[in-house]
Amino acid sequence: MRSIRSHSFRWLMFAGFSLAATSAVAKVMVLRATGPSAASFVPGKTLADEARVTLKGNDELVVLDAKGTRVLRGPGSFVIGRSSTATTSTLTALATPTNSRRARIGAVRSVPPVDGQLLPNIWFVDTARGGTTCVGDPRDVTLWRSVADKAGSTTITADGGATATVDWIAGQSTVAWPAALPVTDHAAYRIAGSRIEFRVVQPQPADLQQLAGALVANQCQGQLDVLIKSTSDKK
Repeated sequence: MRSIRSHSFRWLMFAGFSLAATSAVAKVMVLRATGPSAASFVPGKTLADEARVTLKGNDELVVLDAKGTRVLRGPGSFVIGRSSTATTSTLTALATPTNSRRARIGAVRSVPPVDGQLLPNIWFVDTARGGTTCVGDPRDVTLWRSVADKAGSTTITADGGATATVDWIAGQSTVAWPAALPVTDHAAYRIAGSRIEFRVVQPQPADLQQLAGALVANQCQGQLDVLIKSTSDKK
């Protein structure tokens, strides 16, 4: 549990770093693209702030700049770097790792849920969703449940067969990951029927753009969805 495997980011992660480091020419990162023009907008690709893009009908492009995400829908022509309305406090809350041992029952440091029940902190592990999950500090992983009105328990099973059970009291939405099941890079577990596989993100991102780059590079789609929905200025 205490050992931390070194993690080398692929080129997409370094694309996230370059956004934060570039001052002469502002950059915008592509987070998601669907529709007939999707092949031209690979996630992780960076575009100049003043670039103009033309989208066809049924195109949808999600981009991130220093202020937040924007969703562009075709058909139409758009200046890629027009500022979003995301607030600084929201972005800071999303990008800041949370220490689960300081989390209070039913009230954790977080951003308000957006579009329904979303992870209140990007690093929390959703007990109801499987897939690839990014964590910043494998020694301090927090489980989260969206419905916390009743007491209950959750069983976690490793691919190798080891199990551990965490108990929830009524009103408790977060609990520490069990120490008996180590979180390491590529470790896989099954939680309530859903399989998750961890990716350890180190060094931890220092800002929102680095965070987005890490989520894209490691294919942590659920957390990327939270980032997009929580910082989106849909136009």
